[in-house]
Amino acid sequence: MIPFIDKAIEAGVSHMVLMTAFGIDQVEGIGLRKVEKYLIAANVHHTILRPGWFMENFNPGFILPMIQQGTIYLPAADAKVAFIAARDIAESAAIVLTHEQHLDQEYPLTGSEALSYEETADIITTVTGRNVNYVAVSDEALQKSLTDAGWYPEQAQFMVGLFQNVQQGYSSYVVPTVQNLTGYDPISFQSFAEQNRDAWMTDNEVVNQA
Repeated sequence: MIPFIDKAIEAGVSHMVLMTAFGIDQVEGIGLRKVEKYLIAANVHHTILRPGWFMENFNPGFILPMIQQGTIYLPAADAKVAFIAARDIAESAAIVLTHEQHLDQEYPLTGSEALSYEETADIITTVTGRNVNYVAVSDEALQKSLTDAGWYPEQAQFMVGLFQNVQQGYSSYVVPTVQNLTGYDPISFQSFAEQNRDAWMTDNEVVNQA
């Protein structure tokens, strides 16, 4: 990322919007935070967006195969997460890119509610009509399942670290930034589930419920 920032500045870019992650400003030493600090210190206007966990992790992300098999296995305990849709992140980015009052600002982004993974499984069950459960597992179990699926050990360990933050409640905070920036409320998980209903069902289930 740092060479990319340098090249953009050399090319005459005057404003850069960087997307990192919710709470990353509190974690010194991690790669995303190093990029943030470099951009802040660079000779260019910046806006930093720090979104929470994406709803798209449920579809088409890494949780999708678990849903299709009927059980979400994650080391999140019973912690809540203020999931946000990629659409709301994109809309927020478009606003800050095109309005000068957002120059040199930093914004956390979340959805409008915090839900546990058990609650998301219940919503998916209601929307699809198929039974989807959530089972809390250990950090070690997640790391093994990811590496068995072909992830590099470093990637799997990074994901485990993210879920350790979830367990401690750092992902449960709800902030009104999306509404403040765009003028509308971010999409709810209920609406996201309704929009993605067919992706979580087999072809036969879709036909039978049509």
